[in-house]
Amino acid sequence: MGVSTRYSTRRPGSHYVTAAAILLIIIQALWIRAENVDPSLQVQITPWVPSSQGDDYFDYPPLDSLEVRSVCNGQKWDSNTNTEVVFTCDNSVGEIIDIRNSILNCIRYAILAGGSLVMPRITVLKGSGTRTDKQTGERKHMGYMFDADHFIKSLRLSCPQLRLYDDVEEVYKALGPPRTWSLGLFPESLIDEEKIPSIGIQHPNRWRGQLYDWLGQVHTDVSPTGRPSYGPFIVDLGRSYLTFPIYNDGEPFAQAFGDILKFRSDARELATKALLQMAKISGSKLTQPEGDAAPSKPGTYAGTIPEHAYLGIYLQEGKDSEETRTPFAEAKRTADYLQQAVNAGLSLVYIANGDATQVKTFKSEAKAKSITVVTKQDLLGNKDGLENLQGDQQALVDFLVLLSASHFSGAACSSFSWNVALKRHLLVQGPERKHWDGPQTFNSRLNHLHGEPESCPEFFACLWP
Repeated sequence: MGVSTRYSTRRPGSHYVTAAAILLIIIQALWIRAENVDPSLQVQITPWVPSSQGDDYFDYPPLDSLEVRSVCNGQKWDSNTNTEVVFTCDNSVGEIIDIRNSILNCIRYAILAGGSLVMPRITVLKGSGTRTDKQTGERKHMGYMFDADHFIKSLRLSCPQLRLYDDVEEVYKALGPPRTWSLGLFPESLIDEEKIPSIGIQHPNRWRGQLYDWLGQVHTDVSPTGRPSYGPFIVDLGRSYLTFPIYNDGEPFAQAFGDILKFRSDARELATKALLQMAKISGSKLTQPEGDAAPSKPGTYAGTIPEHAYLGIYLQEGKDSEETRTPFAEAKRTADYLQQAVNAGLSLVYIANGDATQVKTFKSEAKAKSITVVTKQDLLGNKDGLENLQGDQQALVDFLVLLSASHFSGAACSSFSWNVALKRHLLVQGPERKHWDGPQTFNSRLNHLHGEPESCPEFFACLWP
């Protein structure tokens, strides 16, 4: 199939079922709503059953969000209209948070357009899963990193109008052949790029009109079948990273939307094993908070943050890492991190990322201060199955273990560090933005991100929690 492309010269910062029997099941006060459910996906609707807490501390139910549902209810949808648009989301690449944010942006743009979405795919990296690795060109099912069943159920609960398809072939079966060749589009290319500030596009609600204006200019005299077709437009969305203003629909929407995506179960179970090991080493207990101390959002991992157990550190230095990795800078950062552990009265540190030399140096410096430093490899043996995950998948384990640290520290301009810190803040402390205040970019009782205040506004404005 040919591809008609509207990819900009510069990238901005970045099924078929004809009858349905709907089961209404109540389990543990959870209703699986089936009204307005799209019949396009062959997915058995079953209630969410929580994992045994001893196996998976990081499991949580499908998203059932009033805020997301309200936005979707207020959207005009193209189902059964003269112009139907189906989006593919196959170009998400990078570190896990980059990929996560890109997929969430795809979903948000599909909702804005009132269109449909093919199940997202991930472009994998060759290597450890860092930004310096090369793309393999291989595209994987979203289950490579995320829980696909959770994704489908979350959208059916929170945005049932958004139709999902397994693949493009299912689109053809359901809607007929497309009107033209697949159309490549960076969402932001419909807007004058020079006017897009670092805090995201200024008027996202205008994007639907801009999309339809663009589609109106596409020649549809001959479809890929060799004759005119009145089927859908297939739009292949390019990678969209830090360009959509996540607070456009309000803070409650922004804080809920990201829970559409949940990490794959084997990574969650490995993270649970690592977390239990950390608790054992530190002599801490993992308890579920109740009452006023309960987490502000659902998700059992919010209750796994133990006090006085360990400091979590992410060594990635963000967008300025290449310029700042001098011996002096490395030594200073190591000293700063260790001093943070001393100040917090913590003698156990979990570090993520970093090359073998960095980790060895860090452990040596920490030993001199009677601080024990461990990595996921130290905690998880071969029998646990860590080696069954690729490097970029193993980063999921790091993210979750860091999410449960008593204190967390990293670099301000790192999407990974920012996302860990923000989720911790929102889950436990609520939506107040005091984390922006102070001598460090993220300054709260749980997190410290080292860097100049407001040095990376795009993370605050455009990175989904």
